Amino acid sequence: MSIFDGIFRGYAVLIAAFVVLAETEWEFIIKFWRPLCHKDEHTALLQFKQSFIVDKSTCFEPSDLPKTTSWKEEGAEDCCSWDGVECDEKSGHVIGVDLSSSCLYGSINSTSTLFHLSQLQMLNLAFNDFNYSRIPSALGHLSRLTHLNLSYSFLYGQVPSEILQLSNLVLLDLSRNADFSAEIELLKLDKPDVSSLVHNLTKLEHLRLSYVDINSEVPAFLGNLSSLTSLTLKYCGLYGKFPKAVFSLPNLQILKFDGNQRLSGFLHEFHSGCPLKVFSLSQMEFRGQIPPSLQNMTQLNRLDLGDNRLTGQLPSWFANFTQLAMLDISSNFLTGAVPPSFSRLRNLEFFSLAINELSGTVDIDMFLGMKYLASLQLQYNKLTVLTRSAHNASIPKLEILGLDFCYVFIFPDFLRYQHSLINLGLRGNHLSGQVPSWLWNTSMATVESIDISHNNLIGFDQSQLVIPGVSLRFLDLSFNMLKGTLPIPPPSIIMYDIPNNELSGQVSPSFCNLPSLQLACFHNV
Repeated sequence: MSIFDGIFRGYAVLIAAFVVLAETEWEFIIKFWRPLCHKDEHTALLQFKQSFIVDKSTCFEPSDLPKTTSWKEEGAEDCCSWDGVECDEKSGHVIGVDLSSSCLYGSINSTSTLFHLSQLQMLNLAFNDFNYSRIPSALGHLSRLTHLNLSYSFLYGQVPSEILQLSNLVLLDLSRNADFSAEIELLKLDKPDVSSLVHNLTKLEHLRLSYVDINSEVPAFLGNLSSLTSLTLKYCGLYGKFPKAVFSLPNLQILKFDGNQRLSGFLHEFHSGCPLKVFSLSQMEFRGQIPPSLQNMTQLNRLDLGDNRLTGQLPSWFANFTQLAMLDISSNFLTGAVPPSFSRLRNLEFFSLAINELSGTVDIDMFLGMKYLASLQLQYNKLTVLTRSAHNASIPKLEILGLDFCYVFIFPDFLRYQHSLINLGLRGNHLSGQVPSWLWNTSMATVESIDISHNNLIGFDQSQLVIPGVSLRFLDLSFNMLKGTLPIPPPSIIMYDIPNNELSGQVSPSFCNLPSLQLACFHNV
């Protein structure tokens, strides 16, 4: 290599170093010398904060942290650095305010300084308590809004017509503004109605109106919103025929219409390639059979068609939904057998086929490989469930087991290895002999309800006349052939039902020392 080559390479390295240095300095300048937030917007945010009480007792979750704690007049003048505030990097204008789960309590109206933020694109006030305020009509001034989330905020009254002016909205979430203890929806969508809403907000990708009182038909125009990826209108009082066009939406990932009991229809063919993940139409009036097009939705994570009028047999191709965490087809009119291939659904957490007309034999072993399963419900069918496991396996997270009226002859022995069971239903079976002593030791810290009524049980292990447990509240032993002394339940018991047996002797005075007992039915004791 000549001396000139060395000099040339040296210059090249030096130039490259200067370029790297220049880029680094430029990044430094962008990061530390971007515009500060505008003074009027700084003031508007502070005044908005001051219009509310921040009270930890109003938080939705104990872990909620008020984001406005960092909003200070001195020492943190740059509002772009505050929690929940986003600014445009070039102009410094506030373009996003996220105060979700911030423990805010108080009223909000159109005089709020929040509506002075004319450049705002994202507003999230979910999970606060606005004390039954009405949605301010001044929202219409925020014409740049693309994301608006006012869910879980105790807002009340008619949704203002000014919301129709927000034509850039991509996300609108007004869901769950309701008094759930009184079962009352707080928000109403009447004038404007849902039809005018979807006709004006044609850019919507996410529409969530669950528990908003809509009380109308579903607008067929929804099928024209091809950008929709999530559509959630649960418990809205919708009625009439479900529009077929909704099933043709090409980008739909989440579809939820549960609880609209006057809404009827049929399950139609989905758009080919539809990336559906959540499909939930429970507590409605859907009829007919499950369409074969659904088998292409292999990304499904949740399928809930419970409490409808579906007929036909369980499709064996359900076993292809290996991503499913929830499968609920309870309270329908399904017939035929449970396909053994369902054992491939290893990611299930909730599985219910209860209250159908299914028949045939089901081996409990098919569920023992489902390590995430928390709820298994097969009750009220014409099934025969084989419960003697071939090995000492268990479902480590099982909380609910419903095998009522399932022609069970033997106590499910895998239960003795459970530690998280809450509810056990074995009502109306053919259990005989003694109640196994291990039953009372199963999930002693968690079990709340045991129903083994309407069987052929004859007695207890007399060495265990005091039933252990710290959470047991409901115990039903009625309509058996139990003999001997009445066992004493734990202090946590609320209802103890044991009539129509052959028990003898006196009721122990210990029953007077059960502080929570509200109902005890003995009859023949």
